[in-house]
Amino acid sequence: MKNNFLSEKLTYNGDERTATHVHLVSYNSAGMTVSDNAEIDASALSLDPASVSWVRVHGLKDTERIRALCAAFGIDFLVVQDILNVDHPSKVEEYERYNFVVAKYSCHGEMAHISLVQGENFVLSFSETETALFDGTVSVVIAESDSGLSPPAWGVRRG
Repeated sequence: MKNNFLSEKLTYNGDERTATHVHLVSYNSAGMTVSDNAEIDASALSLDPASVSWVRVHGLKDTERIRALCAAFGIDFLVVQDILNVDHPSKVEEYERYNFVVAKYSCHGEMAHISLVQGENFVLSFSETETALFDGTVSVVIAESDSGLSPPAWGVRRG
């Protein structure tokens, strides 16, 4: 197992060849945006407090794209290393501006790696491959928005 922690360089240590691509669900009181393989301006998303955004990243090969996305949301370098380390054990960590989760789940009989970052107005999810793991959740968010209901507020609220 390669340990990213000892390096100042980002390295994806998995074997999957899925090209890094992004799916976006973003909403505010004016409406909703759903984009597949989005070329998103992460800095604009992270700075708009009126919108809630869920950025789903599939494929971890493009470490520079992942670094830039995480930087736009203020995610620490060591957390980005953990996102790219598919051998990392499961954990949950609370930071001042976000929560971070690394988890394993079973996908077609194989163990898969997923990382989640939850902030005040955003959720970032990272997986090695295209996965249907959150498709049901996305469908509910879209259905609630289409029906006039408010989609869920995913954010971290500090009391």
